[in-house]
Amino acid sequence: MDRQQDNTQAKHLKRGFGWNRFSDISDASDEEKRVLKRIIHDYPDLKNYCRFFEARRRSIIVMAGLEGEDTTFLNAEKLKELLALPINEDDKRKLYAYFDANTKIMALEMGMEGLPEGRYKEIAFDKYFKKLTYIQLMEKHGVSRETVHRALNRANSYLLRYVKWYLGLLPKDKM
Repeated sequence: MDRQQDNTQAKHLKRGFGWNRFSDISDASDEEKRVLKRIIHDYPDLKNYCRFFEARRRSIIVMAGLEGEDTTFLNAEKLKELLALPINEDDKRKLYAYFDANTKIMALEMGMEGLPEGRYKEIAFDKYFKKLTYIQLMEKHGVSRETVHRALNRANSYLLRYVKWYLGLLPKDKM
């Protein structure tokens, strides 16, 4: 009897751990909500653009000695240096877009990694990275539409912190 009670308590703790500390999604500005929705929607395209840029403009990356987090707005000084080089305007736009795409990818992936373990995280991963529909999510996880909706709202509330971080990193002068 005690063992069964312990298992019930452990399941209850695991199920709810961490999610209550997230703020309400209504606390975010409309711009932050739009940016989050856009990043989630554009995630596959952002990844493809980065692969394209790395393949087609490899010389710029090698010349600048860029890798990993160096290609985000966390390294805005390096971006300014690169944009000051005598390269054509099209390459400058593409380089800026590459840094922007990498920063957006980092914000979304870091946010998703930070979600508390459990079903809500799995639902969010399946929705945002595997692009499953509500019906597919309901069938895969054996939950109701309301549970899927609740999981995504809570994940979004958490991800909005990373959107605020991303917006704070954006260069004010667009270089």
